[in-house]
Amino acid sequence: MIETPNHHALVIGASGLIGWSVVNQLLRPLAGRPRLSLATGVNLLCSDHKFKGTLKEKVSDVDSLMQRVVRAVKKLSPSFKFIVYPGGTTLEGAPLVEELADRLPLDYAKTVSYSHYRAMLTEECARASWSWCKLCPDAIIGFTPNGSGYSLAGHWSVYLYAYRLVHGEGAEVPYPGVQAGYDCLYSETSATTLARFKGKMFNVADSETPSSMRKRWPQIARWFGLVGTAPSSSAHVNDPKPSDFIQAHRERLEEEGAKGVAIWNAGQLDSYGYWLTFDRQLSLRRLRDAGFDEERRPEDGWWEAFEMFKKAGMIQ
Repeated sequence: MIETPNHHALVIGASGLIGWSVVNQLLRPLAGRPRLSLATGVNLLCSDHKFKGTLKEKVSDVDSLMQRVVRAVKKLSPSFKFIVYPGGTTLEGAPLVEELADRLPLDYAKTVSYSHYRAMLTEECARASWSWCKLCPDAIIGFTPNGSGYSLAGHWSVYLYAYRLVHGEGAEVPYPGVQAGYDCLYSETSATTLARFKGKMFNVADSETPSSMRKRWPQIARWFGLVGTAPSSSAHVNDPKPSDFIQAHRERLEEEGAKGVAIWNAGQLDSYGYWLTFDRQLSLRRLRDAGFDEERRPEDGWWEAFEMFKKAGMIQ
């Protein structure tokens, strides 16, 4: 809960991949730095009534300040202004332009949660003074202190650190995926960029120019003192994965003081280079039309994340 004289920010999932960076941006050095109050032990699976009571108990000033959260906040803070929530692209077929997400076949649309969230928020804010937007990134590159099923940077940082320990500096490390996954185009979004934009549904990315792992993997490996190479022509989904290598050398990692060796959703992250084999770059036209013109080097998001993982002791 961020307290300022006029506005408050309620961050749900503040220690997650996106939430951590949102809070970090809110607390960045400013002349009037806001005060942070942590509210722990909030159960989002309880009834609306119980959640409302818990929120009121845990956050003393919430009276002055999504469906359970949205309705609770609506009841407790009639003057609240805006809800921002992050979604994703792969379940919607990576919409190159945002309008495509609203034109999904009905039999497919009912399996995608994001469209239901948008419909719910639109209904809840009808005839109200508040509104909402969805931020739609592809690959989110950032730091999270307690593990994440979506932190590719965290998973790969442990893998490449272990690889260097075992094989030494300068060793070649093939991309953990197939050739199509190495060459397909995508848009990278650092958690820092994601945290700074608000505004309906916006594609967001660090750069309008798409990238590929053919460009990024050698750069990532170089940060660890390794030489990143393309996957072999015979690479297969059944090949040993980064998590297999990490587990095989877990004792070595622990001897070196690496923390958080097994806190990532390895199964999902291991599959990244094998099933994401299609172009999925995003159009930033709506973002630019809204006046957000900032561009940053996508690789900088990786370096920031790796430095934070190192600072947190997850790698050495």
